[in-house]
Amino acid sequence: LANFGAAGTMVFYDALLPHVARDDEVDRLSTSAYAIGYLGGGLLLLVQLLVIRNPGWIGADESSTLPVRLALLSVAVWWLIFALPLFRLLREPPRADPAAAPAHPVLAGLRRLGRTARELRRYRHALLMLLAFLVYGDGIGTVFRMAARYSDELGFATASILAALLLTQFVGVPAAVGCGWIASRVGPKRTILGTLAVYVVACGLASQMREEWHLFVLAGLVALVQGGAQALSRSLFASMVPRARSAEFFGLFAVCDRVAGVLGPLLFAELSDTTGSTRIGVASVAVFFVAGAVLLARVDVNAGRQAAKQDPGVN
Repeated sequence: LANFGAAGTMVFYDALLPHVARDDEVDRLSTSAYAIGYLGGGLLLLVQLLVIRNPGWIGADESSTLPVRLALLSVAVWWLIFALPLFRLLREPPRADPAAAPAHPVLAGLRRLGRTARELRRYRHALLMLLAFLVYGDGIGTVFRMAARYSDELGFATASILAALLLTQFVGVPAAVGCGWIASRVGPKRTILGTLAVYVVACGLASQMREEWHLFVLAGLVALVQGGAQALSRSLFASMVPRARSAEFFGLFAVCDRVAGVLGPLLFAELSDTTGSTRIGVASVAVFFVAGAVLLARVDVNAGRQAAKQDPGVN
C-alpha cells in the first residue's frame, strides 16, 4: 500500500515539473527539489533512529515496539504536513475538457497509458532517453536496494550501516544542488553521463570493500551522484515530451522507474549464487550503468526538445 501511494504520488508530482518551471530553470528546480527531499528525509530518519536507540526518552523500555510504531506514524504525519503547501498554494494546469470525465477512470487510464506508449515512437529521442533511464535506473535501484544487505553480509555492524545511510542523505543535499549547477554549465545529458561513470567506479570499489571505513567512503561517493542522476533524468525527460500531456508521459516514466531495479537484484543474486561470491555480484551491477550510458549518448537533446515543442497539443 505504501509503495502504491508513493508511486502514484510521484507520477503527478513529476508531471507538474514543466508547469512550474521555465525551460531554463527546470534542471535547477528538479535537483533542488531532490536536495530538499534528502534533507527532509535525513532529518526525520535521524530523529527516528535517536528515539529507537533511546526508548527511555518516550518512557519505553528496550523491548518495547513503541518507538518503531511512532516512527511509522511520524512518516504519515510528515507526508501530510509537507503535502499541504502543494495542495493549497500550487495552481494546477487546467484540464482540456473538465466535462469529459470517463465513466471508468481506471480502464480509461490504462487505455491512455497504452496509447501514450505507442505515440512515444513519434518522440524518438524521448523514447531513447526512457530506455536509457530504464537500464541505468536498474543499476541505481539495485545499489539502493542491495547496499545494506551486501554490507550486512560483509559483517559490518548495523549501527555503521545506518550511519552510512544517514551520510548518504545529508551529503546528497549539496551534491544534488551541485549537479544542478554543473548541468547549467555543461548540460544535463553530459552531467548524467558523468554520474554514471562515478557509479561504475563505485561498483568496482564496492567489490573490494573490506573495512567499515570503506563503507563510509562508498556511501559518500554514491551520495555525490545519486540525487543528481535521478533529478536530471526527470528534468531531461520533461524537456522532451509535450508539456500539455506531461502527466501521461510521466505515467510511463514512473512505470520504468518502478520496473528499474528488478533485473539488477536478479543478476546480483544469480552471480553471487553461481560464483559463491557477492563481490562478483556487486561488480556486475556496473553493466547497467555502462549500457545505459551507451543508450543515453545516442540521445539528441535538441532534436527531442524541438519535437516536443511542435506537438499540436502544447498550450
